[in-house]
Amino acid sequence: MSVLILFGAAQGAFLALVLARLKKGHRTANRFLACLLFIFSIGLVEGFLSVTYLSVKLPSLIGIDWPLIFLYGPLVYFYVKALTEPHWRIQSWKLYAHFVPVLLLYIYLIPLFLADPEFKVSAWLEENGHLKNYTPVVDPILFVAIIQIAGYLILSLRLLKFHSRNIQQNFSSIEKISLSWLRTLIFVFFGLLCMYTFSAVFSQFYGVYKEAEYLLNLMIAIAIYIMGYKGITQPDIFTPMDNAGPRLKYDLLPGDDDKKTTPTIIKDIGSQIEFAASGSLPQQSAEETGQTEKYKKSALTDEQSDEILARLTTVMEKEKPYLEMGLTLPMLSRMVDVSPHHLSQVVNEKLDKSFFDFINEYRVQETKKALFSSKAERFSILGIAMDAGFNSKSAFYHAFKRHTGMTPSQFKERHTPSDHSGVQDS
Repeated sequence: MSVLILFGAAQGAFLALVLARLKKGHRTANRFLACLLFIFSIGLVEGFLSVTYLSVKLPSLIGIDWPLIFLYGPLVYFYVKALTEPHWRIQSWKLYAHFVPVLLLYIYLIPLFLADPEFKVSAWLEENGHLKNYTPVVDPILFVAIIQIAGYLILSLRLLKFHSRNIQQNFSSIEKISLSWLRTLIFVFFGLLCMYTFSAVFSQFYGVYKEAEYLLNLMIAIAIYIMGYKGITQPDIFTPMDNAGPRLKYDLLPGDDDKKTTPTIIKDIGSQIEFAASGSLPQQSAEETGQTEKYKKSALTDEQSDEILARLTTVMEKEKPYLEMGLTLPMLSRMVDVSPHHLSQVVNEKLDKSFFDFINEYRVQETKKALFSSKAERFSILGIAMDAGFNSKSAFYHAFKRHTGMTPSQFKERHTPSDHSGVQDS
């Protein structure tokens, strides 16, 4: 079974090379992920040497990867940062500052690396080839590393939380840009961290150090295999910036929020995430989670808000823009003849809804009416939903149940064709 660990290391190194050379997608994010996979691969090689007792034959490699434990957290965080904020750039010195602990630990361990090989074997390996318990020298460093990784993972989840809020303020279909897979990946990393903590700290008390180490490395290898599989079957995991068509970019000048904005087509193909992350679209930051705080400096009066709301209602009822699957806040704002910022404010404050919920509520109402129309005889429920603007079965069922409290089939069973005229208000 140890061969799986070695194959996992090879798989990780191969994926790292592919991602580093990939020219499409978000190249900065791909490079951070490539580095992360490469570090995992190095760890798996060390794990393979340990579980196969080859560390005894190669004592010069003992401890060579220990400082790299301080790279996992920053690389995960920067990967998430790059995906959720496509225009984000970091100064080199700030980037390197996150990796200072690695350099310091390598310097600290120089005496170990220069020690006589026989001394290293006698000091770090028992007669049966099992690693000894961590010494008082390494224990504090180990605990600091575990806390550091956990901290970066928590910060990564926080970024994903705000990303979810931001896209709901700008897009009507978020399934392909929600990065839910990345949230799952973060929890997988938490699981691996817990396994590592048990293996390195607690397994020694139960006499299962080698077994715990073997299981940890096997799980890491499997995680790499899964990422490889996802990379083949779901390219958006590794190239999440390639899933949309040509995008629009609004060029807003400070103080010109009231003016009609002119969209300019950006010729390259990119993700809607970049659209939401551009400076021209409303976003929620950690300091602006409340609606009152978010719009405190807005010059929009109540009378103007009511006027915009009236125009918005007219557009929604007469032109039915929600039928367009790829409808975004800037697209709708152009139809209403108002800036995206002010339209978002009206939807948030006057209707107490996000843009995502606002549009999908209309889509649900459209579907409810169509279920008792002639469409129901010619199309399936899913076909009707797609005509109403939903882009997937899961998105439709989630929205329908959220707004009605029941599934489409249950809704149809509880209503009769004679009720369909009042369905919209039910």
